[in-house]
Amino acid sequence: MGYKGHISDEEAAALDGFQSAHESDSDGEDVGPFKVKGKKRFSDWSEFNEKTDMKNPKFALGMIFPNSKVFKHAVRKHAVLTKKELRFPRNTKHKVLVKCKTSPDCPFWLYASSPSNDNPTLQIRTFRPNHTCSSIKKRVYHCHAPFLAEEYKDCFMADAKWSREGTQNAVNRDFGMEIGYQLCYRAKNKAIKKAQGSIED
Repeated sequence: MGYKGHISDEEAAALDGFQSAHESDSDGEDVGPFKVKGKKRFSDWSEFNEKTDMKNPKFALGMIFPNSKVFKHAVRKHAVLTKKELRFPRNTKHKVLVKCKTSPDCPFWLYASSPSNDNPTLQIRTFRPNHTCSSIKKRVYHCHAPFLAEEYKDCFMADAKWSREGTQNAVNRDFGMEIGYQLCYRAKNKAIKKAQGSIED
């Protein structure tokens, strides 16, 4: 990483008319809710490890992700684990905005962007972690076929006969959610097609 820059959510604020969460004093010290040194290098921030951190994604201001795909899967995994209705009102390869729609007034806010269009890396520039909503009891939006295909791709590929009941039991065990047979079928089909596409490429 190693490029210079400081964390600012002015761009994210402009997306939705939000006031910036950070205000700096004359010495460049952040005086908002997150203490951030204005001249801190990007290399000093924590990096998301897909292999170890994806089990239970945790977010922090300044955290760096290798690309938008990994960042969005981490958000989806977090949404499913916490049973929150998170959405992507802005969703591109270089700018991703996440808001909580579980309740109308929930202040949860997460924004990550790339330093430039030729750099796939995303860094969290705004993070307001507190929810005022309650977790929902039904299956959340992001517990869908693409998420399950990615989450259980190894199981689908290791056992071509992995049953729908097996998929249902795994989702219930891991996320405490009930899913139907059709969703199991779509998830398995997407995982297989994705693996075949990767092999062909």
